[in-house]
Amino acid sequence: MGFLDQLKAVWPLVTQAPWGFAPVAFAVLASGWAVGRFMYGQRIALLKERIESYKEKLDGASPEEARLRIDRLEARIRQLEATAPRTLGPEQMEAIAEAGRRSPGRILITYDSAASDGGALQAQFLQAFRKAGWTASGNFMAGGEDDYLHEFVLNLPADATPASQAARTALQSAKISFASGQRSNNIVQI
Repeated sequence: MGFLDQLKAVWPLVTQAPWGFAPVAFAVLASGWAVGRFMYGQRIALLKERIESYKEKLDGASPEEARLRIDRLEARIRQLEATAPRTLGPEQMEAIAEAGRRSPGRILITYDSAASDGGALQAQFLQAFRKAGWTASGNFMAGGEDDYLHEFVLNLPADATPASQAARTALQSAKISFASGQRSNNIVQI
């Protein structure tokens, strides 16, 4: 039997004593409401705290505004990373030295003077190749191609000498990207 069926069965008694039934019904409803409020009150308070926390963190911005702000910040980080001074890590310098030891040669490392980090990076390359036993010298050029600001360009002689191959292998082992061209000397342009 359902609740309504039970209520229909006792309805004649309820109609005979309505003032006795009303407080019982009110007490049942009030206790149900109190239990529900207690159970869900904590959840509601927690959700309100979360909403306030998000509003505080987002400075009152809507989710769309927050997404736009995050996208702008990510774009700014990518821009800063692209213009950050380039350096060789200790592992890269050791990889160049280790691979370069196999067939030491002569290398001229030239950088474009427009590259603000060129001099420091050139010094690191010179140090790594000299550690490998190479005769390494440096130079700079003014007004080079734009690619030299962003990449390393290794120009190898047409005949692949052991030294030119060792220079290529040294840069590859250090995970340094470069483009190859044909020149008369082993030249790494930064």
